[in-house]
This record gives sequence, C-alpha cells and structure tokens, in this order.
Amino acid sequence: MIVGTAYDDDAVSKVTFTLDSELEERECNGTDFWNYDLDTTGLEDGEHKLTFTVTDVNGIKCKPYVIPFVLDRKVPTIVLPSMTSGTVVSGKTKISGTAEDLNGISGIYYSVDGRYSYAKVASGFGKRKCNWSFNLDVARELASGTNIIWIKAVDKAGSEGFFPLTLIVDRENPNVGFHYPHPGMKVGNRFELFGYAYDNVEIKKLAVKISTLGFSTQELPVVFQCGNAMWNFPVNLKELSG
Repeated sequence: MIVGTAYDDDAVSKVTFTLDSELEERECNGTDFWNYDLDTTGLEDGEHKLTFTVTDVNGIKCKPYVIPFVLDRKVPTIVLPSMTSGTVVSGKTKISGTAEDLNGISGIYYSVDGRYSYAKVASGFGKRKCNWSFNLDVARELASGTNIIWIKAVDKAGSEGFFPLTLIVDRENPNVGFHYPHPGMKVGNRFELFGYAYDNVEIKKLAVKISTLGFSTQELPVVFQCGNAMWNFPVNLKELSG
C-alpha cells in the first residue's frame, strides 16, 4: 500500500505514477490524501522506482517526484557443490560455494557454535551472485565426532539465508583388541575369537588375518553390528589351511 499527500493553491485534480519504465500512468485513489494498492507479484526482487505526478484542476502538472524502493521477498540462496553433509574430515578443510540473491550479496559468514557467534568469510560483494571459499581448521575449531557448520549469506537489503553443513571429524585411529584368546594362550584347531572395535565415527571394515606357517595372508572379513563394539569370529584351522 502506497500512501501520501498532495496539495496545490488551486486544488489537486489527481495523483498519478509510473513504475520503473512503464509508459502508461496509474491513477491513485484520492487527491489531497491519496493511496494505491500496488501488486508486486510480477516484480523481481531488487531496486525499483516510482515516479509521481500531481495535476491541479487547471491541468498543470508538477515536476516528477521519484521514490526508489527495494523489493526483498526472498532470502539468499547458498549452494555447496564441492561438499555434502556427512563428509568425514580430519585436517584443514576447504569449504567453497556460491551465494545468490537479486539484491546482491553483502557478506558471507560461518558459525561452529550453533549460530551463537559468526566469523566473517568475506564481505562487500555487492553482486547478484558471488563465489567464495574458506579453510576450516578442524583441529582448532571442531570437536571430534559430528559437527554442524552454519553458513550465512546476507543480501544488501539485510535478509539472511542459512545453510547447515554436517561434518564428521575423525582425528583418531580405530581402537581394536582381543578379549579371547589371551596372549600366549594355547588353543586347539577350532576356537572363537572375541574382541572389541570402536571409533568416534562409524567403522567401515573389520578383518582378521592369521599369520602362521601354511596359512594364507589374506584378510578374513568379520561380520559386526554397527554401533556394537563387541565382535566374534569362529576359527577352524583345518578349514582355513585347506
């Protein structure tokens, strides 16, 4: 809704305006006190211009009165083509992407503490679309395990767009060991291995290799349940040696 006033020493006949580069004028409702309900559905976000003209009862027009305004209905869009959520990282990690908004991008920021605070990636773009990148020091900024990095883009109208990126930080090697048999323990041809395996991220593979005379050095896959640190593996030396 556009609302305004107009006055003339003779009397105001009408108030008209054009939007951007329109050729045909639109007439407002009222004279001294006037309004117009402007439908912006078909307009793109960004800067637009209203040019008003007041005509008195004698047909004399005033000089054009120009009012610029910024239409801002959408938040910036952030895209990360080089990285997906759930990526496992262990050292310095480069995060890059694009931010786009019809009003232009004024700055890019990121947060590693749940959007409580932000660090600046870059600012002063002022363009409709911008490319950006930054290096995240995993060892300094992120804890081991699952982390959410919030990336924020701000457009020139002040609207904010967010993108949550989930990263899994893996700094430690998996821990694996045996509960049975014990070191130096005598066993027969058939026995069962019992052990444990855990890590701060999901374990992808667990295997056993028996290194002794007459046996292949190939790794034997161990079936284990994700999330359960305990595992077992039946051993039959006669079958394995055959």
